[in-house]
Amino acid sequence: LLIKLMKILYFRVKKQKFVGRRISHKWKMNEQVQTEMWYNGSVLSLRNGIDGESGAEYEILYDGEKSSCFVDHLLEDFKDSCVTFIDL
Repeated sequence: LLIKLMKILYFRVKKQKFVGRRISHKWKMNEQVQTEMWYNGSVLSLRNGIDGESGAEYEILYDGEKSSCFVDHLLEDFKDSCVTFIDL
């Protein structure tokens, strides 16, 4: 019974979606002196994986930049409170 309940709860957990969202993303600029900066940007597309799953690779265009970059740790950063949504 417990295993059946766990399976039901697993499938009900909503995955956080990132594609099409505006985000603020904290980056560590210098590990040695603990310098951090927040950057705003738009998640343009999914390059690899499944949106909202660990290891998914996203194309992000940060404000003020001419070209986009690819990030493969967005979900992990979100869980660590290093990504917030600013389009709400």
